[in-house]
Amino acid sequence: MDESSDSPASQTPGLRWIWATSFLYTAVAAAVVQFVLLPHVFTSWHAGHGLLAGGDWVGFHDMAAGLADRIEVDGWGAWEFRPRNQGLVGVMAAFYALIAHEPWTLIPLNAALNATAVMLLVLIVQVFTASRRLAVAACLPFLLYPSALLWNAQIHNDSFFIAGALLFLYGWILLGRRDAWDCPCRPAGAWGCAVLGAFLVWVVRPYGVQMMQGVGVFMALFLSGLFVRRAVKSGGPGWRRAAAGALVAWGILFSLSPLARHTLEKAIGPLPPPIGPLPPPYEWAFSSWLPRSV
Repeated sequence: MDESSDSPASQTPGLRWIWATSFLYTAVAAAVVQFVLLPHVFTSWHAGHGLLAGGDWVGFHDMAAGLADRIEVDGWGAWEFRPRNQGLVGVMAAFYALIAHEPWTLIPLNAALNATAVMLLVLIVQVFTASRRLAVAACLPFLLYPSALLWNAQIHNDSFFIAGALLFLYGWILLGRRDAWDCPCRPAGAWGCAVLGAFLVWVVRPYGVQMMQGVGVFMALFLSGLFVRRAVKSGGPGWRRAAAGALVAWGILFSLSPLARHTLEKAIGPLPPPIGPLPPPYEWAFSSWLPRSV
């Protein structure tokens, strides 16, 4: 987890350019899908409101529109963060109530989340390539692959989940860099990235934080060992940095506890009761054409 080269050539193109370009492409592509392709080209696939027929986003839209109607009638006291255990619907309802009851209101948010994910992925890949241009080239399929439009042009949990997971991973990478302690703000930034990433995942898939906490145990153990190894080589101040680094690593882990308390049952709700009587169990029946020895 050594730092990449800081030469100007290795930092071209800039992160702001990468984020802005990814945002613009995602927003334009989503608008084309919602306003042109589905309503006017692939009309048989159009479920209305720029949504593709047969996806969960149709139900999310209906739920969010209903909640937005309640907000307009009863005020913001009627707003729910996670109606029917769907955090994305709560976010959508807020946008619907403030702007319009249409999925296009989420395009800027989805574009921002996707642009952030692209930027983070470039930074993560650059750890291994030490070249910004090679990292950008490696991440282009993530941005341009057509299947990405399912979560960028529609209403999907993956926009939050992917950005959150990459932010969580990047926080651990920041903490493991050799220059992490050259500035006191860097360990704090690593902690903030990991916790904010876990929060984004928690918004849409609370059970994901439990998995992240499990991964965090291995990351904290690995980094603690890495810090001790560096301290043995350097001695002196290296031990203080190792202790501080281990403290931050395990602090990240414990910071996830409030979010991880939401169990899978709370996230998806109790299982519904069976509809009607259960079918009779299957029994083996011999076929006349099949030898009994088989």
